[in-house]
Amino acid sequence: MSNRKPQSARGSREYANPQIRVIGAASPPFEARRRLRLPGERRRPRLPFSGRQMLGSALLLAVVGGAAAGIYFGVTALIESDEAPADQAIVAAQQAESETEADAGPAQSAQPAPQEEPQAEPAGTQEEAAQEQAEPDSPPDAEQADADTEAEQAQAEPEPAPVIPPAQAGPSISEDPISPADISGAPVSAPRLTAEPVPPGIPRSLADGTPYDPADATTVFSAIWPIGTTLRLTRLGGATLLNEAQQAQVVGAQLLAVVRGREDSNADIQLSAAAFNQIAVYGVERIIAVQVDVTAPPPR
Repeated sequence: MSNRKPQSARGSREYANPQIRVIGAASPPFEARRRLRLPGERRRPRLPFSGRQMLGSALLLAVVGGAAAGIYFGVTALIESDEAPADQAIVAAQQAESETEADAGPAQSAQPAPQEEPQAEPAGTQEEAAQEQAEPDSPPDAEQADADTEAEQAQAEPEPAPVIPPAQAGPSISEDPISPADISGAPVSAPRLTAEPVPPGIPRSLADGTPYDPADATTVFSAIWPIGTTLRLTRLGGATLLNEAQQAQVVGAQLLAVVRGREDSNADIQLSAAAFNQIAVYGVERIIAVQVDVTAPPPR
């Protein structure tokens, strides 16, 4: 019989010395720095941190903790040393004030209180009192006449008119001619502009901060004319989305409205839902053409 050992399943041939192994074509890749393990040898579990690493971490934590404690106690000592002289100065000042008051007390009590001399009444006061006693009381008819005179004067003086904010002013028509200087250089008339309704569902507010009311048929938003300017809007033709009956109803319609806020859309002016419905068909038309004429400048 031969003493030759059978080959392993991986094609390697094992010898008596465990450090010698013949590697075949089916063997795993060889690593020179990797230790060869004997058949059946168990792998030792590795700890996540070695002893040196744990010792280094503990030393680092100790150094950091010592440095933090030193900084804390040093800052505390500095604060206490700064506060101590201030407290001593306050206590010394209070003691000095108390000693001064104690010394001044007996001296003030020893001085006699000054006696008040009676003041003589002026001669004019005595004469006025004698005249009042000598004159008889005024009759009730004279008092009634004075009251009536005051009432007539109060009725004659007109009360000042209440100041109305421009955003709350109503539409009006001025009797005097209007110039561009009265409306901050804006045009007095515009032959053709675009107008659209305020989009629903978007919160808006007037120039004075009050909330916008879609049901107010006199509200206009514009970036051309100043706040408080009254405009006359005349509907122009060219409504392609309306039938003949609807066009006959809205074309040529006029509306008086007041600029109550600034406009921030692509159209020249924006109308409230109620105002737009007076010169257009709300819900069918989105943008219309109007002629704008200024009828009154902002209130002063």
